Amino acid sequence: MICSSVKRFFTSNLRRLRDWTPNRRATQNRGDVGRIERLKGQLANVDSSTWRERFKSDVEEEVTQVKKVWEATWKEQCDGKRLIEDLSKSVVFQTKIRNFKIRMIKEMAINQADGWKTIERQLRGLFS
Repeated sequence: MICSSVKRFFTSNLRRLRDWTPNRRATQNRGDVGRIERLKGQLANVDSSTWRERFKSDVEEEVTQVKKVWEATWKEQCDGKRLIEDLSKSVVFQTKIRNFKIRMIKEMAINQADGWKTIERQLRGLFS
């Protein structure tokens, strides 16, 4: 990116015949130099002594809020197929994934797991 800014800087001056004076507007209003200047303006008001602590407390507050929501709704939000797919990337199953899924469904039915009860209600609603 720096090369493209330098190229714009020099080619903008070469367009004017024999004018070798720097044309600062060529790079200051657009490209890398313009972005850097905008960032400088945004960061001018940042107090480095308090920024870390404020950032840390903001992150901790966000994590606390997300944990509260997740703990209350994780069963509804959890995608079992994706969980098994992600798990299969890091753990080697002794059987095929399809067979593992079938075995899980059977175990859920036998043990009357909460997830199975939800599935059973949905299936009964579809077939009745």
